[in-house]
Amino acid sequence: MKQNLTARTVVIVAIILACVFGIIGFPRSMADLEKNWHDNIRLGLDLRGGTRLALQVQVQDAVKGEADIVINRLKDDLKKQNVTWSDISRNDPQTVLEAALLADGVPRDKLYPLDVDRAFKKLQQIKPDVTVWWTSGGQSAQLLHDGEVDMTMIWNGRASAVRKDNPDIDFTFNDGILQNTQLCVLKNAPNLADAIKFVNAAVSPELQANLPLYIDYGPGNPAAFKTGKIDAKRASELPSSPDNAAKQALMSEEWWASDAGIQAKARWLKFMQ
Repeated sequence: MKQNLTARTVVIVAIILACVFGIIGFPRSMADLEKNWHDNIRLGLDLRGGTRLALQVQVQDAVKGEADIVINRLKDDLKKQNVTWSDISRNDPQTVLEAALLADGVPRDKLYPLDVDRAFKKLQQIKPDVTVWWTSGGQSAQLLHDGEVDMTMIWNGRASAVRKDNPDIDFTFNDGILQNTQLCVLKNAPNLADAIKFVNAAVSPELQANLPLYIDYGPGNPAAFKTGKIDAKRASELPSSPDNAAKQALMSEEWWASDAGIQAKARWLKFMQ
């Protein structure tokens, strides 16, 4: 037993010494020891007597949180006054302000930066005639399907699905708002090469041209329309085809992410009260 304990102790000491010398090397003097110590051992802020805080405002979450607060306050007020309601949900002014400005005569290529005052003035004018401010794609399609509205802004994929059940329903891309989605690679991504390879494959014309085979939304890469996979009839049904894209305004994600865009969303919440 004693021999086993001695052997274990020797092994532990040997491992510790190996680790220490692996870090500080074999200094020839105290000066070398101090230099190796400072060069190879980095103390974190907590060990150096300090702390570090990284603060970042998640703007979209903040806006949504404010929207939920307003909705709950409105529901409480309605309950106190014994007013019934069918639904109160959070919605978003993106594309709505653009549509208001287009309706007020602003050219598609002159929309941004949005004239927010002018947009809300137009919305205030038509607000009494708006039956529902829908809050989801499914709701917009259901309203159209059930005949609760005569006309609505709606995603083309939702409209085309409803049109299959009711041929009297149709839609147009004229003065529509073209939206897109993005693929991004995070800074310092551990698998950067693979991530870039995936993005390149995902946006390649050949793969993008397959998208309309499964859904009524168009490819994001315009070169997909030159692959021969999308015929003229199918292209005429897609929002991103060259002819249809030319009839629409491309929504500026950059503007909506700016301070002006965030303020417009806050103003929208008050407008909807």
